[in-house]
Amino acid sequence: MRTSVLICLPVVLASNTPVSAQPQNEDVDTSQWQCKWCPGDERKVEADVEGGLGYVTNDSYKFGDYTGLNEKGAYILADADASGRYENGTYFDLDARNLGLDSRFIGIEGGKQGRAQFDISYDQLPKLNSDTARTPYTGDSVQRLPTGWVDAPTTGGMTMLSSSLRDVNLSTERRRTSVGASFFQTEALSYDLSYQHETKKGNRSAGLGFGFSQSATLAIPVDYESDVASVGVNYNAKRWQASVSYQMSMFKNNNESIRWNPKTKCKCLR
Repeated sequence: MRTSVLICLPVVLASNTPVSAQPQNEDVDTSQWQCKWCPGDERKVEADVEGGLGYVTNDSYKFGDYTGLNEKGAYILADADASGRYENGTYFDLDARNLGLDSRFIGIEGGKQGRAQFDISYDQLPKLNSDTARTPYTGDSVQRLPTGWVDAPTTGGMTMLSSSLRDVNLSTERRRTSVGASFFQTEALSYDLSYQHETKKGNRSAGLGFGFSQSATLAIPVDYESDVASVGVNYNAKRWQASVSYQMSMFKNNNESIRWNPKTKCKCLR
């Protein structure tokens, strides 16, 4: 059994200034020290950045499932966090992960406390099932067997099977973008808005049957878009709370139907 290993060489960066250790027999000079959270100090930003190189020792679809680390070779590994707080009540938070991979995420939230809040994010997620599948079918929404195909009860009698097989990856990648906002009219009354757009593309396996004894397993193309938007009003009293919201959801499948040539009695996805 082959095992893939991720070897990391990390590099960590921080916005805080390093302070050298002082000998115990000397007084510590605190005149240059700064209090980041003391009243009157506007500099309230912290940031941490982690970066490095990773190396995957072997190709492995399973190792790359949900991570994007499926191919042998070097990868950039990078994460970042940042936050800011200010005297006027404004703030922001930044979160970024796996920036060099297909499983990346980045999100930022900010606003003014008691007045408004905003957020936006983007993420990707690969789903890798198999990179060893083979099929004699060609096409996407319309899948056909090659011209001159010879049908048989078993694969041994299908004389064109070996010469017609082509490689196909069974994998999908989801991409999602989200934005949102909240507004506070009073301490009790607030409004919410949100929107999310998602796409997914790739291939998945599907078993199809026809008649009493014929079946096929095909590589079905996946290509869809979805949009979800919502708006809401919230009221929070001391002893009760209420919310009224409206949500709209739209889905678009760019492959509305799949047609195939049912000439074989075998499972042709191998």
